[in-house]
Amino acid sequence: AVSQAPLLYENKYQLINGQGAILFTYQKHEPVPGEPSRKGKEPLQVFSVENIRLGGAICYDYDFPYLAKGFAQSGANIVAVPSSDWRGIDPIHTHMAAFRAVEQGHSILRSTRFGLSAAMLPTGEMVAKMSSFDQNDRIMMANLPTKGAWTLYSVIGDVWIYLSLGFVVWFLFNAWRKPNP
Repeated sequence: AVSQAPLLYENKYQLINGQGAILFTYQKHEPVPGEPSRKGKEPLQVFSVENIRLGGAICYDYDFPYLAKGFAQSGANIVAVPSSDWRGIDPIHTHMAAFRAVEQGHSILRSTRFGLSAAMLPTGEMVAKMSSFDQNDRIMMANLPTKGAWTLYSVIGDVWIYLSLGFVVWFLFNAWRKPNP
């Protein structure tokens, strides 16, 4: 019998130790709409390698603040984000990842096929970057801090947005309620 199920692939990475043992397999949590891949559901994990807390996600995953927040809450200092872009999203997608670094206070190493690869500090500064569309030697080197940084956003999240919206509603209500002279 021929399967009628749609073709789904696994978009994943594996963390392998120095002895060749697979320590962890991560499957992409947020497939791009229309991408025929299985959605990962495993909990986020951070691993200590030589006293550096490392995490990892895949490409579009880092467009979602909850994933970056999960790595920050787990104490990640550096998050690797292997990616694949295209001209229409390049370099915006890499800049979005830099925003996650600033929000959550960890460094990001984003290697990108068909786009801008970058090593980003918790401040969002790109200490190294390289586009696959430029003529270069295809080698990017960078030094990233081994410790993350504290950020206000990682503590309060979107509370300030809700407070701002509440203020706007309060202001509009008071303006509507006030009689015109």
